[in-house]
Amino acid sequence: MNIDNLNAWMRSLSHNYVLIALAAVLFFGAKSLAGYFTYRRIRRDLNEIKSLVKERGTGGSDSETSANISRP
Repeated sequence: MNIDNLNAWMRSLSHNYVLIALAAVLFFGAKSLAGYFTYRRIRRDLNEIKSLVKERGTGGSDSETSANISRP
C-alpha cells in the first residue's frame, strides 16, 4: 500500500465522519485513563493522610501537634 492509496482511503473516510468519531473515541478514552490514574493517586494520598491523622490521635494541644508535623 503506497501513500497515494492511503491518502485516497483517508479522503474517502473523512467524508463519512469516521475519522472524527475515531478521534473522539481515542481522545475520551485517553482522558478517562488519565482521570482514573489521577483518581487512584489522590485516593492513595488521602488514605495516607487519614492514617497519619489516626496515628497522631486527638490528644494534646494544638501547638504540640503542629510542632511534630514533618513536611517533605
